Amino acid sequence: ASSFFNKIDPFDPRNFFQYSNNESAKWIIFQFSHILKNDPNNVSMTIGLADARYYVNQFDEALNLYVKALTLEIDPSQAAHCYCARALISKKTRAKDDDASEEISLYQEALKKDPDHMLSLVNLTGCLQSVGKYVDARILFERLFQQDRSDEPHYHIALGNFGNNVGIIDKDFTREAEMHLEAIKYCPEKDVDALTRHRLNAVRSLLCSNQIAEAKKRWSKWKTQLANPQ
Repeated sequence: ASSFFNKIDPFDPRNFFQYSNNESAKWIIFQFSHILKNDPNNVSMTIGLADARYYVNQFDEALNLYVKALTLEIDPSQAAHCYCARALISKKTRAKDDDASEEISLYQEALKKDPDHMLSLVNLTGCLQSVGKYVDARILFERLFQQDRSDEPHYHIALGNFGNNVGIIDKDFTREAEMHLEAIKYCPEKDVDALTRHRLNAVRSLLCSNQIAEAKKRWSKWKTQLANPQ
């Protein structure tokens, strides 16, 4: 299955895969569905089909396939992938008023299978912080940054989340600003929403650390490049 898609789309941290277009994803759905009729317990095809259905927003069908895959003989990294995907689906389909408790549980299951699963680590820190569990998130950050992960596509998200953590727990707004500025360096230019978030957080933390001139300089440079600045 891996020959048909690129694992982890760096331009959308909430998506796993990047296809050239929906038609290529639909072609994969057709092909993999046919293979699974003759080989229903094929792990690679099951997960690959789930991924393709996820890509075209067929979340119910994708969820059923990820759940099925977890009943088969799969390796820890594949299991982590499935739990992480289920958490992403939960995020996309839950009601606005619902908290991230289901996502947290699923990311934790993913990390039991593969403690170094990057997307689960990164998204779990964000989920924990969204429900006010900044201390729990800090423990994960310490684990996350124990090794160099700068080549990971979601590294900029980790840096941004950690910056927020430092600002809340330590009130060290200078260091927080450094984290957001570092996140900007690693954020792909095409990920406009993430880049906007990092830039706004950098300006706000510069202001909080009384670096007024630097905040004004950055804002003057970035304000016309932001996606819906607030």
